[in-house]
Amino acid sequence: MKVKISTIKNLVEGKIISGFFICKKFNVKVSRLGDPFIDLLLEDSHGSVRAKIWSFVDEYQKQISLNEPCAIKGKVVSFNQSLEIEVYHISKIANNLYDKYGFNKDLLLKKVNQDISLIFKNVIENIKILNHDCKKDVLKLFNGNKDKIVKIPSLDKKYNLNGGFLFQINSVMELNKKIPKSYKYNRNLVSLGILIKNIGLIDYFDDNFNKIEEESLSTGFTIKSYEIIKKYFDKYDDIFPYFQTLIIKNKLLKFPEINIVKYLYKIDLLMRDE
Repeated sequence: MKVKISTIKNLVEGKIISGFFICKKFNVKVSRLGDPFIDLLLEDSHGSVRAKIWSFVDEYQKQISLNEPCAIKGKVVSFNQSLEIEVYHISKIANNLYDKYGFNKDLLLKKVNQDISLIFKNVIENIKILNHDCKKDVLKLFNGNKDKIVKIPSLDKKYNLNGGFLFQINSVMELNKKIPKSYKYNRNLVSLGILIKNIGLIDYFDDNFNKIEEESLSTGFTIKSYEIIKKYFDKYDDIFPYFQTLIIKNKLLKFPEINIVKYLYKIDLLMRDE
């Protein structure tokens, strides 16, 4: 049976809907009658909507993960002059179970508000001017995975967008350029670190931006990153240990540029509007 999938832009009061959303917030609260309920903020590429779960609270809590997609069936209701969804059923999206209903996380994420092709071009131009032989393999890595790189999100909330991974890299690289030359550090190493810091994301998501494995972020993401740097950069005796230390925190090796990379990412997040 074909199911009509609803989006936030076509919600109508009183309608029973089925749809795919990303859970941006959720809290377990207590009603005036003393009953627990779940208060949610759901989002798709068209906007956001509040939702509430009034029954099976303990069970449905297990089906909710922040910034992850979920499938919902419920009724559109009006509360305080705004539309909400009264959720009848919610489930995690995993193992391609909902692909036959048209699920694609690409359609749920808000898109970067700039031309992603121009951002990619700018990043490639910045790679080309790097002063290290490994730039040819960085180019191979980025060009060979372009289709994914221009779409996948970053894990940071402010860049959890379609194209957010690349947008964040470009933003941090531009920030690095603005640091006065009077500050002496290896800008080449910092640029390489910015490019590689979160590189595991290109293998951490499938084509629908679902996490490929159920491992924790710290485990799965680190493994994916290490596999990539080993594949592309193992032959570089100076750069591979730097990337390795950036990703797995090898305390025996000291690279001050790694701290600069991390601080630049933090500063960029602090300055970036929601």
